[in-house]
Amino acid sequence: MDFTLADVYAHAGSLAKLHPNNAHIRDKIRQQLQLLRDLGLLDFLGGGSYHLT
Repeated sequence: MDFTLADVYAHAGSLAKLHPNNAHIRDKIRQQLQLLRDLGLLDFLGGGSYHLT
């Protein structure tokens, strides 16, 4: 399954409601995507595109 960073950002509002003390939702999204990439669960395809492995 492929998706883009913009696809994930589309859920930033919902995540902000779940985590009201986090003022940096987009930064956290990118951090978690990098973590999932490093764990081998995602492939970064470039240009903000990802593939779920």
